[in-house]
Amino acid sequence: YNELKKYQPIEFHVNLSSICPQTHKRIINRSHLDQVLKNLELFKNSNHIICLNILAIRNINESELTTLFKYAQTNQFKPRLLTMMAMNEQDKQYVMPIGEILKLFTNPTIGNKYAHGLYKVTSDEGNFEILKTLCDEYECETCAKNTFIHLTPELNIKHCIRDEEITPCDYTNQDTLTENFNQAIKKLERKKKNEHSIWRN
Repeated sequence: YNELKKYQPIEFHVNLSSICPQTHKRIINRSHLDQVLKNLELFKNSNHIICLNILAIRNINESELTTLFKYAQTNQFKPRLLTMMAMNEQDKQYVMPIGEILKLFTNPTIGNKYAHGLYKVTSDEGNFEILKTLCDEYECETCAKNTFIHLTPELNIKHCIRDEEITPCDYTNQDTLTENFNQAIKKLERKKKNEHSIWRN
């Protein structure tokens, strides 16, 4: 952290979908909530921007969402509520659409709306963001126009959230790493052309 204090302001995205240890572990399958909260404490008075990514999951952390929003607000973090992507039929019961999320707040109004699924929202409680999952609604054409390249938790390239194709990245070799990303960009460009032709047909 002492090294980070020397940098110009950076926007960090931190996933925090529960402050209950059991619920946190259920969502991410890991037990490191204490460490996440300790790390966030370090950034409370820093010059960096902290975007708190809060995955909204019906019947799991639904009752915590306003508490997490207040936690972000109190610590001057940017609250961003994420809609869940259903990977199978069973997961659909946990998906909270944007309308359900908005009902948790008083007088919510959607202001700016961006093509990559980001909504800027104002409410009586304060401002926040909602990011919807384009993949869950199969908005492939929109995704392709945004030229997304996804990274796995291991920082390897995943060319599409709905596909299993992954390119391992060697971050110790600049030439190889550059080639990895160049190839990913070329594949994405081909994907864009294919998706557009499918939608036209």
